[in-house]
Amino acid sequence: MKNSRRSFLKKSGTGLAAAIVAPAILPSGTLFAASNNQKIKHVVLCIMGGGLRNSETVGKGQGNLMPNVFSTLKQQGTFFKGFTYANGPTGHYNAHTAILTGIYTKEDLNVKKNPDYPTLFEYYKKHSCNKQNAWWLSNILGPYPSLTHSSDWSYGKTFASKFHLPHEKFHPYSNDISNVLHACNIIEKHQPELLVVNMQDADIAHSNFTTYCQSIKNADAALNTLWNKIQNTPGMANNTVLITLPEHGRNEKGNGIVDANGFEGLDHTGDAASRELFCLMLGPDNVIQQNHTVENQSGESVDILPTIASLLGFYENIPSVYRKKMGKILDSAFV
Repeated sequence: MKNSRRSFLKKSGTGLAAAIVAPAILPSGTLFAASNNQKIKHVVLCIMGGGLRNSETVGKGQGNLMPNVFSTLKQQGTFFKGFTYANGPTGHYNAHTAILTGIYTKEDLNVKKNPDYPTLFEYYKKHSCNKQNAWWLSNILGPYPSLTHSSDWSYGKTFASKFHLPHEKFHPYSNDISNVLHACNIIEKHQPELLVVNMQDADIAHSNFTTYCQSIKNADAALNTLWNKIQNTPGMANNTVLITLPEHGRNEKGNGIVDANGFEGLDHTGDAASRELFCLMLGPDNVIQQNHTVENQSGESVDILPTIASLLGFYENIPSVYRKKMGKILDSAFV
């Protein structure tokens, strides 16, 4: 494992930088002074799309599939064991929208529909000091390109994020690991103030439980690589908070689709298990509490946006009409 991780880190270095094409809106190397309310210079949000069931992650029902998350990484921040996706359909559009707008939605699935409320990217570009150094990195499957901006008339396209689709897969790596390798190159080249990365290989759980478990292991390795890249990048080391969580969980009972090893597939249709999550927040010890676990249910998907806005110093600039609809700031993670 150590050798593979070392090779993985090496692959994520400058040799892949040429594969990244920067959005035209991003002035490379532009730096802005932090506001008085800004707690940290950089935030990276990694959404584990596709959905992970707590039984295989926090519960370790198939052994420890996330050895980095639950050992070395967990010691470098605050772990919310009782996170939840409390309201709305447990689908990819709804779950991502809750995270990226801070507000639950009951909209039916429409992958081409922009959210009704402003996204994290819009708030950042309208209200932060920097306004430009933001990235949204994901594969194109599903609703993800529609989340660059909302249909809200006072925000919308003017404050949209550029949707960045990795244009090549780094073989022999999975899609999730390839996404993170692209993210590592963005970090190296641009030191983004706000970077949102999506992973979604776990959605294979519908039809292949065994491969789903492997995707969890891949996500764990990818998160470890992402954090190591942050900590070894001048300008971002010791000045970045990394937040990661699954978009939603998965059903407690199988769906009857049996894989080659006799395990049933898992859907996400709204039972209690499909709403159970965890959240890990990593950062320097002067900002984020270290080796701290919040055991009780104390956080929700809609808390991510206000927390990031607080970290980057623009939460109070968001109009109260929006803030009143959002979740809360996860200040129990702060020093």
